[in-house]
Amino acid sequence: VRTLTQYLLYENGDLYGRGENTATQLGNGNAANQFDWVKITDNVDKLFLGKPGYYNNSGSASAVIKKDKSVWFWGTNAYGHAGQGNTTTLTTPTNLSLTFLEAGDSVKDLILNDSYWTSAFIITERGKLYSCGANNNGQLGLNDKNNRSTFTQVTALQDKRVISLTAAMSYYSSNSQYFYNAVVISCSDNTHYVCGTSYNNIPTFRVIIPTLVQDNMFPTGYHQAQDPIIRLEVTGMGSFYALTRSGRLFACGYNNFTQLAVGVSTDPLTFLEVKFADSTTKYKVKQFWGTYNNNQPHYGQLYAIVEIDNTRYLYAAGYNGYGQLGTNDTTQYNSLKRVLFDSTAVDNIKQFNVSGFQNVQNPMILLNDGRVYTCGYNANGTCGLNHVVSPITRFVQTL
Repeated sequence: VRTLTQYLLYENGDLYGRGENTATQLGNGNAANQFDWVKITDNVDKLFLGKPGYYNNSGSASAVIKKDKSVWFWGTNAYGHAGQGNTTTLTTPTNLSLTFLEAGDSVKDLILNDSYWTSAFIITERGKLYSCGANNNGQLGLNDKNNRSTFTQVTALQDKRVISLTAAMSYYSSNSQYFYNAVVISCSDNTHYVCGTSYNNIPTFRVIIPTLVQDNMFPTGYHQAQDPIIRLEVTGMGSFYALTRSGRLFACGYNNFTQLAVGVSTDPLTFLEVKFADSTTKYKVKQFWGTYNNNQPHYGQLYAIVEIDNTRYLYAAGYNGYGQLGTNDTTQYNSLKRVLFDSTAVDNIKQFNVSGFQNVQNPMILLNDGRVYTCGYNANGTCGLNHVVSPITRFVQTL
């Protein structure tokens, strides 16, 4: 789901969509809104939707990787992210020529960081990284700020094997535009790089070429050689989270709604370790999720599965105006607060997603057995509970 548009991908690879289509996000050849499901394409393996960002509520950057490894784009192409050599809007799925890849290599993953000011990134099976599209803050990692309309290899990492990439979303206000397009790139040797521009003035995170994240950005005494970072991500407008092999979690960057869970409301310029509202000090974070797909992404949250004394619990921090944290209140927490969720079900969490418009959000938990839980804003019945009582401040089963 993206703002006002829904997509349905069947196991056989058929992709359908419905809802708003003013920016041709349904790829059906026109810009008319669709009130019933329309088929977009077939043979789809993975679907990729540009994050909504702040400004463009209905931005339409969309792509798929098909089962034959081909890549197709449609929708808004204002900065050339679709790799066609132009900035023409694509009203139907359009095949990307993959001649820029090395012989025998193929596309493994695709990342779209925004719906309008879109930068696109391709990771190949061999771990090569290519980028295309908007580059106003050097987020393409090509050592300049020139937009690209064809995919170009990030040569600064040509000797690395890239395994994952996350990107922050853009921000726009009625008075001026701000683009905070920070990108985090992780490699197979547990090294991590940042390029682009984060919200705050962290010097290391305002660069136009991938820059190594080093120990001097962490509290004294922490060393990556002894406890490697196994996951480093950026979410929202530039909130950075680093999870180590031992289960320690550090955070820095954008923190306007205390989504970093480090006990302060300011924007830390270096990584701080997360804190717990119940004063827990011995813990292991097993998994975490940030706010990835929210329109106006500064309304952020952090959710984490935390192991304490061999029992796993769900914790959360950040914006909670409509009970989105599931803590049975609407208090904003600047440290991790235990969520009222069955601890026996925590290990069965398959997927966690937070999306919505502005501060009107509905986090959703999908369990391995197919059950779905949600909470938060419900004045329009978006929790699917057959009523409009709002807010819902505890996770309740909706499917």
